[in-house]
Formats: sequence, C-alpha cells, structure tokens
Amino acid sequence: MSINDQHIEAFSVYSSGRASNDELNSLREQLVVVLLNADEEERRSIRRKVNATSRLDEISSALDEAVSNLSNVRSDLAKYSLNSVEPKGGRRFNYDFVFRLSRGSSTVGLKVELKRGDSIFDQPQFLSLYVNSAGVTSSSVPNYAEYFYDVWFPRLKEISGCASVSRDFYLKHVFGTRYEESPFDFLYRFAKASDANRRALSQLQHRSIHDYLTWIKGVASSIDFSNLQARLYEQLEKVFLSWNPHIARFSWEKFVMNELSLVGSIRTKANPSGQISTIILETQTGQELQMLLRWKNNPCVKGPAWQVKLTSPS
Repeated sequence: MSINDQHIEAFSVYSSGRASNDELNSLREQLVVVLLNADEEERRSIRRKVNATSRLDEISSALDEAVSNLSNVRSDLAKYSLNSVEPKGGRRFNYDFVFRLSRGSSTVGLKVELKRGDSIFDQPQFLSLYVNSAGVTSSSVPNYAEYFYDVWFPRLKEISGCASVSRDFYLKHVFGTRYEESPFDFLYRFAKASDANRRALSQLQHRSIHDYLTWIKGVASSIDFSNLQARLYEQLEKVFLSWNPHIARFSWEKFVMNELSLVGSIRTKANPSGQISTIILETQTGQELQMLLRWKNNPCVKGPAWQVKLTSPS
C-alpha cells in the first residue's frame, strides 16, 4: 500500500478537501496498518516520499507509545509483543483491526476499533446498525425502511419524480453506498442538484422518522431488548484506540458490561425543531444509550440506520 500526504492529513485537526468521513476513516486505518507493520527502514522509506514529515513522525511516535501502553486497557497483555496488524474494516466486521500479539508460544488476536476524538463517549457513535439488522426493533413492528416504503415512498415520488419500484426491490437495495439502481441513482442526482431539493428530502426524513418513532414508542415490545443486548455485549470483545489530533496522542478505552446493560426503560428525544429523532435506553450505570435514527447516505436516498452513542459516566 502506497502512503501519501492524504493519509497524514486525515489525522489533522481540520482535514481539508472534500473527503467524506468514511474516506477519512479509511485513510487513517490504512496508515495505522502500514506504520505498525513496517520496520524502521520501511518507515524511513515512507518518510522520504511525503511532505508532512513532522506530522508523520508525531503519528508514528504516538502509535508506538500506544502499543507500549496496551496493558493500560488490557492488563493481561502486559508482557505480550505486537507481531502484526490485520485490517478488518467494512460491513462484515464491527472493528477495524486485529492486533496479533505473542508471548512465548502464546498468541492472541485483539480486536481494535480506531476512533477520532478524546474518548469513545465523545464520539457521535460507537456503533452503527442498519435498520434491517437483527437486534433493534422486534418482529411485531416493521423496521423503519419497511415503514418508509409503505407510508412515505409515495410522497418521495411526488417530491422528486422518481420511478416506482416494488417493495422487495426497494428493501433489497436501500442498504448500501452505491447508487447504481433506479430509483436510487435518480434520487442521488436529485439530492445533489440543488439546496432546495436537499432541504425537501431532509424535511421528509425528519417527518417520517418523527412519526415512526412516535408510533413504535406506543407499541408494546417494539424494541427487541434481548437481541439488542446481545449486539451491545459484542462491543465488550474489542478495545478502542482513540486519536486526539489536538494533542497528537492515542488513548486506549473499553466498555464494561454494566455500562452496556439495559434496564428496559424507553424514552425519546427531539431534535431542535421539536421532531423526535432519537430513542433513549437507560443502562445499569444510569448512562443513556442514545439511538439516533438517520439516513447515512443522503436523506431519504440510501442507508437508513441507527447511530448508537453512550453518554459519559457521571
């Protein structure tokens, strides 16, 4: 993999250009993999090919320090050494890397997720779940994508002039990031054509989400607490490596079980315009699991998902 100044820029306080968050995350992940797998000569070779050498040195030093401090988050790994880092990002995994560690004949694969910010509690999300994922709404209610097609797709057609498609086709293709099929290609161009178009789609997004969350809050057992709890406990299997660009430092964190243990209460939270956008579930520690419902890839175009955040412990 060839490293360039874009990879380094992705670690800056303010990243320039038109790169999306996903693109910046990918660049940061690539640089971490390359630096931690490189020997000293390979690092010197990378340094000769870039302009931002001082920033690269900061990132490299901070990474080395983080690896040496891994026992701060996993005391059982105090005497283990890092052998290699494997990239594991993408929709198939809910973490970014596997750190391969060894101590004598003992080997360990540690799941690691890279974040940008001071803490996992400061992040907009620690988990993103498409609305058709097992583990949020129960089978007693349709998921938001099903609801949107049944109730709001006719209005979307009126606003945009997009073509009709079958329910099965829509639900098969609405989850993803590529705009190759109709009507998603048409809707993408419509959203990008003008600010007025985007505002119309954004208003439809907020109204449909408000109505959906208001409805499911009044339906008994609408949240599948058992499966959602299992999805949350999966987060205990990994550690988080957070990059703070303001101080050029990485820090390790992990969740503990009671922070993610749900007690069964449900509340909702409105956005500044007064429309409900978030479900709030309390955990055993009194923290709030905030589940923001939104479209990841342009409003009402593609990617309806739950953005899951945990508030800081008091």
